[in-house]
Amino acid sequence: MPAHRKPTNLLEFSGAFAKNPQRRRERELEPRFVAGLSEPPDFLDADAQEEWRRVVPDLEAAGVTARVEAMAMATYCIAVSHLKKAQAEIARDGITIQTDSGLKKHPAMNIIKDASQVIKCFTAEFGMTPASRSKVKAQPTSSEKPKSGFAAV
Repeated sequence: MPAHRKPTNLLEFSGAFAKNPQRRRERELEPRFVAGLSEPPDFLDADAQEEWRRVVPDLEAAGVTARVEAMAMATYCIAVSHLKKAQAEIARDGITIQTDSGLKKHPAMNIIKDASQVIKCFTAEFGMTPASRSKVKAQPTSSEKPKSGFAAV
């Protein structure tokens, strides 16, 4: 399976264009979108909205989001909500349940597995995992930039 194409802003932060200027030229006509995700969509439940409010400010501060990614972020937040609800069921009932044919895996285990896969996918896409984050070199804000080369020592 081929690797996913990295977003241009992540390539910019990582310095990939300095290493390979042709790579930037190949992306010159890429569309530009309005930055930021704003408020969570109304259709998110309380747990999903809580997750949105937890992660979106950090992603926006890092400059890795655009308004068109709202549905992707909503999908991630819904998966987190499902995972929390399924985990609560398992905490209440246990990992296995008794059926007429004996002990079976709790059905919520499948919800956790599915939600975990969605979460893993989207956290990597948004640079929210240690491995994906390590590939991004954030640009310092103007207040963090040293005044001269000697100040960086």
